Amino acid sequence: MSTISLLNSIIGPVMRGPSSSHSAAPYFIGKTVRQLSLCDGDKIVNVEIAFDPEGSFAQVYTNRGSDEGFAAGLMGEEVTSPKYRQALSDLMNGKPFTLEINIRNLDTNDHPNRVEIAVTVEDSEGALREDHFKGLSIGGGMFKLDSFNSFAIDATGSDFILLLECGDNSSLQQLPSNAKVQARVCAGSKNSYQLIEIKSSSPLSPQQPELKDMIEQSWKVRSCTPVQFSVHDEAPLFASPKALVQQTSRGHGLADLALSLEAKRLGLTEPQTRKAFADRYDVMMDAVQAGLALTNQSSNMKFLKPSAKQVGAANPVEIIGSPFLQDALSASLAVMDANANR
Repeated sequence: MSTISLLNSIIGPVMRGPSSSHSAAPYFIGKTVRQLSLCDGDKIVNVEIAFDPEGSFAQVYTNRGSDEGFAAGLMGEEVTSPKYRQALSDLMNGKPFTLEINIRNLDTNDHPNRVEIAVTVEDSEGALREDHFKGLSIGGGMFKLDSFNSFAIDATGSDFILLLECGDNSSLQQLPSNAKVQARVCAGSKNSYQLIEIKSSSPLSPQQPELKDMIEQSWKVRSCTPVQFSVHDEAPLFASPKALVQQTSRGHGLADLALSLEAKRLGLTEPQTRKAFADRYDVMMDAVQAGLALTNQSSNMKFLKPSAKQVGAANPVEIIGSPFLQDALSASLAVMDANANR
């Protein structure tokens, strides 16, 4: 499913750092890798992240906060948590597991934003295993994990996913494929077992009739949830710009139409969607306030000084154009200052 929506793509994604490709996507990749690596009783012991020397991550991962994003995602921290920026330091000190970031030639190097991640996991009985992921950032905070232990997977952060490891063909006759649940056998010629990928825009339960038998026949079940809002309905609310004009001419405001569209796409009620917009507003305002509170003394910015407060207080306003534009520029700079303060 697509992740494109107003909350995901217009006033999102929520991220720390200056780049959706190099700041947001690493966090989402790390968060998804953590979920797919851990089963009941497991704990992560070590993670190695590798970038190709010819790729973009190798050039910018420190100054664009890619390292912070991967670390916070792998730790399972929320993007709004004060612990987000502490995660990298903790992992580099081995707490609660060790993190290595290496630049080397990757096995697959078909995209400038490629990354390979190896996760060493200790299970509940003390046995170690190593899971290998390959993925890439594709812009706008979107990403794709396309390889897991040499199996071809399709994890994009937009679906609820189950990965079932099993050793026979008995479940293949029961693979569901409908509007709500899609399942497929993942290609993987190097493996001695099968991997079945099940995806849905709604939560997956082991008690669902079409899944129960497959799960019972699997020796390991991995799962992950969407990292952004899951899109349930990709059909546009309005067929054309003309239809939108007709709606507004009938007295429907753009804000109400946008709310209706987003609720339909995300499968939420309008009150739930309104609260999601309000929550997003609160995140934005917290970032603005954090940027405005910076001073030359409190800032850790390397090359520039905080400038949002100066722009907001500039006089005369006519130089910028209007008080509204001046406030907008000041707020935007405040968010940029807060993100650059690392």
